[in-house]
Amino acid sequence: MYQTITNTDNLYVENVTVYDIVGKEIKNKTFSNETNIQLKVENLVVGTYMLHLQTNEGLAVKIG
Repeated sequence: MYQTITNTDNLYVENVTVYDIVGKEIKNKTFSNETNIQLKVENLVVGTYMLHLQTNEGLAVKIG
């Protein structure tokens, strides 16, 4: 199963790092300056995660 990350700001995503609620890195994926990205999430336990998105304009952090 993949999760689409909606990019309403049309930022170019270079890298996404997923952290669990205690700050442990769970997943890291590199992209080629894409505006629409998908992450494979079928192995993640249901819970809250922080996504650090490295974009062409800097770092964005999303919680979900």
